[in-house]
Amino acid sequence: AAYVKTIAEAVHYAHERGILHRDLKPSNVLIDEHDQPRVTDFGLAKRLDKDTELTLSGQVLGSPNYMPPEQAAAHRGLVGKRSDVYSLGAILYHLLTGRPPFVAPTVAETLQQLQNAEPVSPTILNPRLPGDLKTICLKCLEKGPARRYQTAQELADELGRWLRGEPILARPVSRPEKVWRWCRRNPAVATLTAAAGLIFLLGFAGVTWQGQKASKARDAAQRRLYAAQMSQAFRAWDVGNLRTARALLDA
Repeated sequence: AAYVKTIAEAVHYAHERGILHRDLKPSNVLIDEHDQPRVTDFGLAKRLDKDTELTLSGQVLGSPNYMPPEQAAAHRGLVGKRSDVYSLGAILYHLLTGRPPFVAPTVAETLQQLQNAEPVSPTILNPRLPGDLKTICLKCLEKGPARRYQTAQELADELGRWLRGEPILARPVSRPEKVWRWCRRNPAVATLTAAAGLIFLLGFAGVTWQGQKASKARDAAQRRLYAAQMSQAFRAWDVGNLRTARALLDA
């Protein structure tokens, strides 16, 4: 947490001077003799105030294990300061769990996971991890830039609060919100699942209705039979046929 706080402050310093790093990852952070992290390798950097880039355009730039979804999809208009915040979260994830947020045999599979899957919860990989650090990390790794920390300094401030034992500002994502986000990322599967669920519910409702209808019919038939037997018993009693009357009453 202390390392990433310092790294985030350095990245914020670059952002304030119009430089976007775009390739933040553990191997681009060096630790000096004073145990201080140093951000290196600005080979994929971009000026925030210009459309021109220092690298080739029209291709996916960066390291798939640590790049944000908008950069992996080459949505250049969405790549900005919050994209570097995502990569800072990916570095934090690696420091907390020992692996990147997404790991796959090929680059294509890694990019597919990055676009459509949620990272494995850090507490599954590291059960001793404090819950607030998990929350901070996952907020950085949100698919939508608007849901992340809006600046690297905000992330640094949040980590500072955690290091001082103060309450953090971020809150964990609720289960309904996770389901809703999954549905938005997988509309076809979500639609099929919803349709199957609706068909099941309609079928269950139909079977239940038929069962209730049959039960009511049986009850009505039993009431009619009871009324008929009581009528016969009364007539038998009226004419003095006590044996038939008793048999009907016993029934």
